[in-house]
Amino acid sequence: MANIDVMRAEVAEKTDPRLLFLWHSAEVAVDIQYALVSSGCTSLSAFKNLAADRADLRRCLTSDLGLQVDTLEKRVKLGNVITAYETANINIEREAVATAEHRIAGLTRPIASADYNVIIAAVETTVGKLELRHRPSKAYVAMKLDQVEDRELLAETLDEVTSREGEEGQGLEESIDSKGQRRVVRKIKKALLPTDSEDLRERHKLMNIALLCVKCRHAIPLSANIGDTPYDSLTNYLLGDKVLRFRAEGSLVPHWSLILNYEFAIRRKMCDLLRGDSTLGLVDALKKGVADTELREQYFITPFLAMAAGAPRSWAPATPGTVVSTLQQGSFPPLPPAPPPPSSGGRRYQPYWGWKGQSKGKSHWAGRPQARIPEGKPVGKTPDGKEICFNYNNADKNCTHGRCNRLHVCRLQGCFEKHPMYECKKFKKSGG
Repeated sequence: MANIDVMRAEVAEKTDPRLLFLWHSAEVAVDIQYALVSSGCTSLSAFKNLAADRADLRRCLTSDLGLQVDTLEKRVKLGNVITAYETANINIEREAVATAEHRIAGLTRPIASADYNVIIAAVETTVGKLELRHRPSKAYVAMKLDQVEDRELLAETLDEVTSREGEEGQGLEESIDSKGQRRVVRKIKKALLPTDSEDLRERHKLMNIALLCVKCRHAIPLSANIGDTPYDSLTNYLLGDKVLRFRAEGSLVPHWSLILNYEFAIRRKMCDLLRGDSTLGLVDALKKGVADTELREQYFITPFLAMAAGAPRSWAPATPGTVVSTLQQGSFPPLPPAPPPPSSGGRRYQPYWGWKGQSKGKSHWAGRPQARIPEGKPVGKTPDGKEICFNYNNADKNCTHGRCNRLHVCRLQGCFEKHPMYECKKFKKSGG
């Protein structure tokens, strides 16, 4: 008979993490775990269907496994197995009810904290200890589990890829459903979109860990061929010479939002391929999305060259690190403003002044920036934009309004003292 360490290693390798956690919680003996696993009982549902009730389970353990209850120690070992069996029945029934309710309501079924911890512990046996920022959030793991269970993997936007660190501090939200019943759900908090290459690498690492969580929970064809780090190849491709370091004429670099749009298009293509071919693995589908030249032409090359052709040579596009507020199909940054129009119709375009001759019939200084008006010339407003009374500065009229809303100050540029313009020394010196 194998020793206890060999038994424990084989049980850990073959058993569903949820069932293993249940056995450890109920303190089921390792030799009984090994006997059950050797008989093919490796999942929670198989353990539940092992017997019709606790009496049937007792007969099964005593007759099939040879567990005799002639001592107190053996009775305790039998009782622990029965406790684990009843707990499995309760968990499966409650999980089935919760799944049905959330699917009818069109909601993602939340994952219990105990199940989440079991899955993370199983993943850490493969990848090592995970920091809080490298653990995918419970909401994100629950979303991916629902998609795999429904056989419909969808491409999520990168602001939905959240970690446990970003999940802290999320509150509860109350709502009333169509039947008038009060529901309390946890408010999902989205993250910001990646702002640089390292941020994108961190999101892809979270997506890798989330897929490993799915692989620990389900042994279906989709999750069986996902590999350990499938998104690493996508990260290296996007940050390599063909995307981020790609250069057009004039040494223009791709805008960061363009790279994020192309990244989303690749993952969406991958999910389309997976839905169309049930025998295709995730790694193979991702490779096909990266190698799709039509996809690269549509979502990266054509928009990038169009932006490069329309941009003036003096314009330097944003470098990676620009914050992108949204990720929509075809939402590229606007081009810089066009230079001033050339001469047209015999008129000359002058900076700040507009078309020559367009202000005929108005004051010579009307419409010009006040900072460019020579000192000693009359203006209509003070530097802070307040209007000056015209009649107050006119010796022939004077202001007779009892409640004048305009300022009674000098109109001359550079003066603005509390005297009319015709009494100003600058006005007299200029020969006004």
